[in-house]
Amino acid sequence: MKNQKFYNIAKIALASFVMLGIEGANQQNKEANETTCAPLCFGGPFLDCDEGYDISAGVLYEQILAQAGEVASLTDRAQTFYPSNAVSVQQPANFGWGFMVGLGYKKLIDNWRAAFEYYNLTIINNASYGSAYGQQYLSSAYWNQWVENLNPLSTFGFANLDIGNKTTINDMDFILQRPTMLSPDLEMTTSYGINFTTLTRRQVAVLTNDSSATQVPLFGSLQGGFFQNYQKIMWYGVGPMVALHSVWKYWNTIGIFGDMEVGLQYGLSDCRTSTFAKRNIQSVTSRPVFFQPLEAVLQNKAFQFSPMVSGKVGAVWAETYKDEVIALKFEIAYDIVSYMNVMKVLTPDIAYRSENGAGIVRQGLFFSGAVDF
Repeated sequence: MKNQKFYNIAKIALASFVMLGIEGANQQNKEANETTCAPLCFGGPFLDCDEGYDISAGVLYEQILAQAGEVASLTDRAQTFYPSNAVSVQQPANFGWGFMVGLGYKKLIDNWRAAFEYYNLTIINNASYGSAYGQQYLSSAYWNQWVENLNPLSTFGFANLDIGNKTTINDMDFILQRPTMLSPDLEMTTSYGINFTTLTRRQVAVLTNDSSATQVPLFGSLQGGFFQNYQKIMWYGVGPMVALHSVWKYWNTIGIFGDMEVGLQYGLSDCRTSTFAKRNIQSVTSRPVFFQPLEAVLQNKAFQFSPMVSGKVGAVWAETYKDEVIALKFEIAYDIVSYMNVMKVLTPDIAYRSENGAGIVRQGLFFSGAVDF
C-alpha cells in the first residue's frame, strides 16, 4: 500500500513537471513571436479590451502654389506691346493653417482596417505693388485686352497692381488596409480606397494709375478708374487610389515614416473669367468725371481625368500600453500633394481658348496625433 501511494505521488509530480515544461515552452514561443515577428503579421497596436477604434486629428501649416496664375508682367514704360523683355508677376502664395480629422475601425476580417480621413486647407493671400520709375505693369494673356482699349495689338501701362486669391481644398480618403509587419522594426502597409477632392480658387488682379489728368483713358485711381480681372476656378473629382505606408522603428517608441499615395480622379473643371474696365473718359479738371464701364465674361466647363500624387516624410512617436486600453501616436512630417490638370484656365483672345490644363500643389508641415482604444 505504501509503495502504491509512493508511485501515485511520483506520477503526480512527473505530470506536474511535464505541464510546467509545456507551459514554459509556450511562454517562450509567445515571447519569441512577439520579439521576432513572423513575416506579414498584424502590425498592431495590441491592447487589452480592444474596441477596435482609432481617432486622429492634425494641423497643416502649408502654402498653395498654382500654375497658370500669372496676372501681369513688369516691363519698361516705353514698351506698349505684350510681351517684350518682361518679368511675370505671380499670385502670392503665403503659408496658412488647415486641419485633418480621421476615424478608423480595425476589427474587420483578419484585422483589416477601414478608415476615413478628411483634410481642409483655406488660404487667403493679398499683395500690393507699385512700379519703379521707368517701369510699368502690363496685363497678362488671361485678361481680355479688347475690354481695355478695343485693340488686341497693344496695351496700356499701369503704375499700380493689387492682387489677391482665396483657395479652399477639401480632400477625403475612404481606405481599406491591413497594418503589416515585415520584421519587428519595419512596417509596410498597403491601402486601397477612393479619393474625393473639391477645390475652389478665386483670384483677382486690379491695375490702376495714380491720376488721370488728360482726356485719354488712363484709369486714374484718384478718379475711381481701374482695370480688373477676376477668375474663379472649381474642381470636383473622385476616383480610386492606392497608398503605401512604411515605418522603421529607430528606437523602441521612435521611428521614421513615409507615406505615398497615387490616385486618378474623374471630375469637372469649371473656369469663369470676368474682365472689367472702368476708364476715365473726361479730364480730371472737368466736373463731373465720366466713366465708360465695359465688362466681358467667359465660362467653360470640362469633364476630364486628373492624376493626384501625395507624400509625407517625417518622424513618429508611438507607445503601446499592453496592460492598458489605449495607444498613442504623434507624427511630424513634410507633406506635399499635387492635383494635376485641374485648372482649365481661359485665355480670352478674339476667339477665346481653354488652356490644356494646369495644376495646384499644397506643401508644408503636418502635425498629427492619434489614439487607439
